[in-house]
Amino acid sequence: MKKCSVCSKRGWFLKLKNNLCEECNRRLLDLEEEGERIIEKINNKEIEKEEINEAEEVFRGLKIFLKSGAKVNIDINKEINTIKRYKKNIEAKEKNLKEIKNQEIERQEIERQEVERQDIEILEREMQKSNEEEIKRNKEIVEKNIEDNEESTEGTFDELKEAGSLGGKESAIEENDNREEGKDRGIIEQNNEEGNKEEENSKEVAECIEDKKDYEEERIINDKRMIEMSRILTFKNELSIMESEINDLKNKIDKKNISISNLSERLFKIKDIYLPRIKEISNEGVNSLTLNYRDINKYVEEQVRTLEFITMRSEREIRDSYNYSAICIQTTGKFSNNNSIIEIAAVKVSYGRIIKTFQTYINPEKELQANVEAETGITNKMLEGKPSIRNIMPQFLNFIGSDRLVGYNMGYHLRFIKEEYSKIYGREFFNQELCIMKLYRQKYKERFGVKAEDTSIEACIEGVLRTEPDKILYAYDSKALSTAMAVYKIYENLKN
Repeated sequence: MKKCSVCSKRGWFLKLKNNLCEECNRRLLDLEEEGERIIEKINNKEIEKEEINEAEEVFRGLKIFLKSGAKVNIDINKEINTIKRYKKNIEAKEKNLKEIKNQEIERQEIERQEVERQDIEILEREMQKSNEEEIKRNKEIVEKNIEDNEESTEGTFDELKEAGSLGGKESAIEENDNREEGKDRGIIEQNNEEGNKEEENSKEVAECIEDKKDYEEERIINDKRMIEMSRILTFKNELSIMESEINDLKNKIDKKNISISNLSERLFKIKDIYLPRIKEISNEGVNSLTLNYRDINKYVEEQVRTLEFITMRSEREIRDSYNYSAICIQTTGKFSNNNSIIEIAAVKVSYGRIIKTFQTYINPEKELQANVEAETGITNKMLEGKPSIRNIMPQFLNFIGSDRLVGYNMGYHLRFIKEEYSKIYGREFFNQELCIMKLYRQKYKERFGVKAEDTSIEACIEGVLRTEPDKILYAYDSKALSTAMAVYKIYENLKN
């Protein structure tokens, strides 16, 4: 009977190519085509960060086919290492870009402050220059008025003198003197008034200049205040958005309403981006968070550790589902406290393929009863000269290693194995286990919506493998080895 090396699909007329059924072979070709496309993108440095996870999934899928014995036209390990290096390079570039961006922001802030300082200096110089020019102009006006008054006084005096000499009369001179004296007093008073007015104008101009200077200084202070308020408001909005996302993630974690991939992405976004940014804003003197920074940091670290544990456990589950040992034992009775193991069989499996088998009879150092011989098919004669369990246990442990043990009704099998292991080594047996009977019940209920009435291994063989139980359970001379083989076949079908 032909059998696919990946999905374990079997049949007499099953078409195999590269040890694969048509469906698996088509899947392999698709993965190879996708892998070649990714390799081309990597070589041309065109692959995006978002495509790296997809690329890793593709190469992991190809690796499963490779381990199953199928021929793969791509050097998987080399390309996986290339992907890892490419991923590290992208992360390093992003980190460098972030640092450059931060440096650019700092440089722009320094330049802005320098421009503001220069603008203030220019404004102060212009105001000082304007004041000096205004004072100089007022001073020139006053000096010009004084010169005009002096010239007017001298001209009037010369006219009066000339008029007196022509007339020859003292009365006329006195009259003219009195009139001119009155006129001079009027001119002097008028000049004094104009000087006072000019002085008042100068004071008003100086006051206007001072008011303008005060206004400009107040405007600059207000502009700075507005810029600071805008900066603080931006920080607070940024903190509010980050806090909202943190609270949303906490709620989804508490309600267990989030996928592992989404949880991983959001956790590391908070850890690598939000927390450093919150610290930067806090150093600027702004902290409007209702959450405590240390509490957030501690919570994120705990969730990251939990995520790593879940990921490791998930990877271990996947590994154990592909690498395990199917076992079966036969004993002198149902209870381990006063009965012994008389046969052990095991089948070591890796990615659906049998690697090797183990089977041996064990001398219980006492006579078998007739009902035990009839039930197990093992006779006292078959056990003569066979090794004891103390000699067999190390060989069995070396065979299974750290594999998960898969069996039908594992509670019965493990009771005897743990009992003998404890007697020999004085400690507890720790290998993981999986019971096919429980898995069959679970799958049956999921498919039909009711509990399975018959959970015997014979019923399981009929329901899962669609064949007669006797053809499976008596395929080998050893009943235990036949049962271990049946367990392997049932588990591969149920798993797929």
